[in-house]
Amino acid sequence: MSLSPLCIFRRGSGPIIGAAIHDAHDMRARVEKRLALDEQERLREEDPYTGEWTQIVKTQIVGLRSRFEVDLNRPRYEAVYQTPEDAWGLGVWDTPPDEQMIETSLREYDDFYESVEAVESVETLL
Repeated sequence: MSLSPLCIFRRGSGPIIGAAIHDAHDMRARVEKRLALDEQERLREEDPYTGEWTQIVKTQIVGLRSRFEVDLNRPRYEAVYQTPEDAWGLGVWDTPPDEQMIETSLREYDDFYESVEAVESVETLL
C-alpha cells in the first residue's frame, strides 16, 4: 500500500504523532469549479500553517487538501459537505457535487485513513 498523496507523512522515532489534518488549500480542479466560496471564505475555515506545529515531533501527518473537498476531521458519511448546515452555514456549492465527485473524495478519505493506520502501526513497533 502506498501512502496517501493527500498528506505528507514523515515517520520518525518516538511515541508521539503530530497531525495537522487540513494544513493546505489544495483542491481538485473539478471540485473547485463548482464552489460558490471565494478564496477568503475558504481560508477562514481552512487551517493553513497548522502543519508548522507538527515539526515539534518526529512523526508528522500534514494534510494537503481543503476541507471543502473532503473533511478528514469528520466521520466518512459527513466528509463531503452537501448542505450549508454541513459547513457552518456556508453555501459551499454553485453546483452540488455529483456522485462521481463524492465517490472520488470518499476514496481519498479512505486512502488517508489507511495511510494513518500504516503510520500508527509502525509507531507501535518503535
